Amino acid sequence: MTSTINASSTGSGGIVQTADASGILQLQTNGTAAVTIDASQNMGLGTTSPGSARLAIDTTAGIITGFNSTNANGGYITVATSGTVIADLGTATNCFGSGGNDTFAINGRGARSLLFGTNNAERMRIDSSGDVSIGSTGGGARLRLNGIGTTSATYATLTYNSSNVALLSVRNDGAIFTGTSTSGLAACPYNNTTAAAANMTVGTSGDLQRSTSSLKYKTDVQDATHGLVDALKLRAVTYKGKNDGETIFGGLIAEEVHEAGLTEFVQYAEDGSPDALAYGNMVSLCIKAIQEQQALITQLQTDVAALKAGA
Repeated sequence: MTSTINASSTGSGGIVQTADASGILQLQTNGTAAVTIDASQNMGLGTTSPGSARLAIDTTAGIITGFNSTNANGGYITVATSGTVIADLGTATNCFGSGGNDTFAINGRGARSLLFGTNNAERMRIDSSGDVSIGSTGGGARLRLNGIGTTSATYATLTYNSSNVALLSVRNDGAIFTGTSTSGLAACPYNNTTAAAANMTVGTSGDLQRSTSSLKYKTDVQDATHGLVDALKLRAVTYKGKNDGETIFGGLIAEEVHEAGLTEFVQYAEDGSPDALAYGNMVSLCIKAIQEQQALITQLQTDVAALKAGA
């Protein structure tokens, strides 16, 4: 048998029914409504207007949290202040909760970004376009990572395998490391060796490019004009690299190759100054020089044979 309390509509304490016809039930303390249950059985704590929420809580900061079961997929929670929704938690379109079909969803409300923080500071965000930024409030890429410095003391990214062996990493001073893994075909580049020639270059903007030789990648192909005379202008040198300790290298000087007019073999910096040499391409210069030299040798052999025959 159901037990019913019909509270008095007068007095400042206990259970008070605001009006017999309204169907609203209140619990008061010190003459102020503490709990309100309206005719729809929606309850308000600290508020006399729970609205459509099954449970609405109004704190001293003016935050109202509504627990609502009207969503077709189940209940959800709304957190708002001064009429502005801060978060929807549940299964509605813009909310946090079950996405159905054994999934779980976190969706930013409307066109706003979804922010994650620690120690009262933003650490990561997903903007309305779906771009993810870590350590930055600006997107510009599907995934953007901002390092925590600009020196060699810290890293922007560090990746390891399950054995804690270093894989790809980027240091905050710009240095890139491809790791030390030696595991089979998936080994890091240093340990994944080949007898093939190098086929990659780094452009002045830092971009990586594959070097090719097939005719399908070439246009305006012409016979080379530089040969033996030009090769004889070049100065072969040995030198030490500023970042290579006492190791001695052999090669050419980019500025001298430029001054010799062999600009097709020179790679230039962004300011237009000679910066590097395409040594692989200089094979064509050597081949042309050898061909011209061989032609001279052949002619000399013919001349010597003629002299011997007339002696």
